[in-house]
Amino acid sequence: MLKDSNYGANESMTLFLQRSSWGQRIFNWESTGIFETYNYQHETNAHNFFNPLFKFIYPMVGMSSFVVLFIFWFFGNDRKNHLFHLFFPHQSLFFLAFVMACASFYGHSEIYEELLAIFVLLYSIRIYTCLRFPVADTHSEANAIGNAS
Repeated sequence: MLKDSNYGANESMTLFLQRSSWGQRIFNWESTGIFETYNYQHETNAHNFFNPLFKFIYPMVGMSSFVVLFIFWFFGNDRKNHLFHLFFPHQSLFFLAFVMACASFYGHSEIYEELLAIFVLLYSIRIYTCLRFPVADTHSEANAIGNAS
C-alpha cells in the first residue's frame, strides 16, 4: 500500500508542477526552444501545446464521463464487489459531475479544470477514508451467516 501511495504522491506532484509550468512564473525564467516556438502560451508545460483542441476534448470527456457515471450510479447492478465500491466515485458526487459536464461546454476550459480538481480532491478523500477506516461488508457477512446455517 505504501508503494501505491508513493505513486499517487509522485503523480500529484508531477501534475502540480506541470500545471504551474514547473515553477516558470515563480522563478521568473523565459521559455526557449520548442516551448517558445510551438507552445500557445509560451510556457514550459505540455498541455498548452493542445489549446485549440480543448474546445472539443473537454466537452467529449465531460459528457462521456457523466453518462458513464450516471449509468453505473442509477442503472448498475447492486452486487458489485468491494473494489468497485472503493474505486468508483460515490453517488454523492452526482451533482458535481453534472455541473462539470455542463461547464465543459462553457467557453474557456478553466472552469472545467477547477471543477475537475475539486472532483479529484473529493474522490481522493473518499478513497483515503475507505482505506483508513474500513467498514465490514454487510452483504458478505449476511451471505456467510446464511450459508453457515
